[in-house]
Amino acid sequence: MANLLAPALEPLLGREDACEAALSRFREGARVVTLTGAGGMGKSSIAREVGRRVAAGTGLSESGDVILCELADVTGSQALLMTVARAASVATPGSSSRGKSAIEALAKGLAASASASPLMLVLDDADAVVGDAATLVRACLDASDALRFLVTSREALGLEGERVHPVGPLGAAAALELFESRAGAGAAWTKEQVAALVEHLDGLPLGIELAARRSRLVPPSDLLDRLEERFRLLKTDRRDVATRHATLAATIEWSLARLEPDETRAFAALGVFEGSFSVEAFEAVVGPMLAGDALDAAEALLRKSLIATVESQGAARLTMLRTLRAFARERLRAFDASEANERAEIELRHADFYVTRAEQAAARAYGAGAEQALDAIEIDVPNLLGAFEREKERRPELAARIVAAIEDVVVLRSAVDLRSTLFAEARAAADRSGDAALRARTRIVEAKVTLELARATDAEALLVEALAIADAAALDDAADVRRSLAWARIALAQAESALALLDEALVAHRAKRNVRGEADALAARGLTRCLRGELALGHADLENAYALHVLANDAIRREKVIEIATVVGLDLGADDAGTGSVEERIARLRAAADAHKGSGRVWREAVARFRLAALDGESESETSTSTRTTETAWVIGPEARWVRTPRGEEMDLARHGALRRVLDALLTRRLAEPGVATTAIALLASGWPDERVRHESGMLRVYSVIRRLRALGVGDALVTRDDGYLLDPAVPFERAS
Repeated sequence: MANLLAPALEPLLGREDACEAALSRFREGARVVTLTGAGGMGKSSIAREVGRRVAAGTGLSESGDVILCELADVTGSQALLMTVARAASVATPGSSSRGKSAIEALAKGLAASASASPLMLVLDDADAVVGDAATLVRACLDASDALRFLVTSREALGLEGERVHPVGPLGAAAALELFESRAGAGAAWTKEQVAALVEHLDGLPLGIELAARRSRLVPPSDLLDRLEERFRLLKTDRRDVATRHATLAATIEWSLARLEPDETRAFAALGVFEGSFSVEAFEAVVGPMLAGDALDAAEALLRKSLIATVESQGAARLTMLRTLRAFARERLRAFDASEANERAEIELRHADFYVTRAEQAAARAYGAGAEQALDAIEIDVPNLLGAFEREKERRPELAARIVAAIEDVVVLRSAVDLRSTLFAEARAAADRSGDAALRARTRIVEAKVTLELARATDAEALLVEALAIADAAALDDAADVRRSLAWARIALAQAESALALLDEALVAHRAKRNVRGEADALAARGLTRCLRGELALGHADLENAYALHVLANDAIRREKVIEIATVVGLDLGADDAGTGSVEERIARLRAAADAHKGSGRVWREAVARFRLAALDGESESETSTSTRTTETAWVIGPEARWVRTPRGEEMDLARHGALRRVLDALLTRRLAEPGVATTAIALLASGWPDERVRHESGMLRVYSVIRRLRALGVGDALVTRDDGYLLDPAVPFERAS
């Protein structure tokens, strides 16, 4: 039988892994392999290359005939059977043959053709007839063991034994190579420009090829600037290219033409999202516009390669290629007059969903669950910012709420570039809304950002405005404004004014039992006192601020207090930047400093560089110290009345009752259950067995003892964890008899 696969006219770049994956499936015994993926991924090119290798005997152990069946323009079962029969040169089912009898007749004909040598059929672009193709393939597999099928489609056939290989975007190197190959000589571009362009084209081979050919006229830098027009710009004048591949738009249109009505509407609605989104978001935003179940529509779009799943924070989320999202947005914008209200409703549902989620997470952003709450906000930042841009004129109050809700990820994480106009626009939106609380809060956020950018005078002006608004409206936020204004006054070297503001804020925070506010005010007051030379008072404030964060199990704010304490010479214990070898710590601090500089975070960059300077020259001393401290064990006397360090130094603890009882409890747990922590409550009971104290006071006592133990030199072996304290199981300890 003749091989109908023509030789390749251009090399297949960046797809060797995909070709080998398909061939390996056949070598493992698969008889149906389906290449799935979005339109323009190059599935057809891969299938043809696999077919050529099989026909030449280089892909599988035995060669065989390979028949290409092009199904892109085929619709309906009868047309499918006729196309396959003609391609394979077998008898065409007669006009009297219909349904099952026609399929069985074709299957027998193909089986007869495979009797002499194995036969592989490449069913290319089977999307429009995927159900009928599955029925035919099943019949053929039953008719002969010598028949194999390589299928390309946006979705799998859904057959038992089918092996599916998803075809994804090209990697960066392969995408660049493809562009260079297709652009030809003399094109005006740099590798950096092309790298940025192919990234924005999702590594989509068709998009890259079209961009490469267009680059002879429009340079990649201009194409990058005009990606909003990608569907007008990216086309080819080649006459040997199928119509559906002549333009990027035609490829996507060809895919969408085969969707059900609900799927078509859901696809357009997805243009409202930015980045990834949860299934819950899909149901809330898209679901109300569908006739059927939202999950069914999502599953169909996923199956047809129009959306994809990604894992983030341990959960599956949905996402789209940028190119598909851009096309969805065009569809959304193109809703006719009767659907115009529906588009607005989609956008409003999107904004309402995300601002509500962000506000709920922001309310949990202090304490034991702070990290998870900030993660929940941060992952939604692209959608929140997209909603802000749409709503800042239409619904200014909602836009201002968005920026207020993301305050913590703005200040504590590099989720938004601080040099963005977002913060001034949020303040303007809050002013248009007339909501006093939002007017004050957006000024606090903008001031924090402005202060981080080292513009203390501008920050102070914003906070003076915020304080006037808060006092006039008797807002609960007034204490927050005073505390924030104090930070600006500290930066402006106005210590007396800062201390007065902080004392007022502390009274208000304590009255409201606002632990987070109290701790932040104590940290600011501690820094101010240290800068005035009142080190003992300042260190006490910082220690109390740190202790309050420890009690709340808030690791994020503990780190912030550690940063402040470092600057004023107070060691509050190990943190992430203090673990590992000196070289590892230096590398982490350099990376952090560079990242903070890149996003304009002047204060955090300064702290990172301060800590970096303190590590200079420590490598040798760390090595020698670690050698000394591991040569000999720590020896603890009876009832911890004395301690001998690994260096032979002896300390008398007989007069330190609570301290030695806590140390003895830690040692008992260390010897009995290495690696198991003792809770702060248990240490309180051990250290002060006959006293009844308030919980907070008791926890401060425990923290104070832990600090004293560190000061005595036990710090290297004393580990602080969320579940309590323990003596490091890697450090040898002995109890003297």
